[in-house]
Amino acid sequence: MTTPKDTYLQDPDEQMDSLGRISSEPIQAKSLEQAEAECEELAKEYGVTLESTTKRDRAWYDCNFRG
Repeated sequence: MTTPKDTYLQDPDEQMDSLGRISSEPIQAKSLEQAEAECEELAKEYGVTLESTTKRDRAWYDCNFRG
């Protein structure tokens, strides 16, 4: 028999920690290379790992971090 304890997340933060937190931050840059450099700097500042840099729109990019 399934109980509510088995069905629902007990601690979402704990589960995210076990997966490694993933977050993103939008930035503006003139090129993908410039965006990647800025994302690397942000990753160092935040103490996280840069997973990827993706283009969102014209001059907007997302820095995708893990950690």
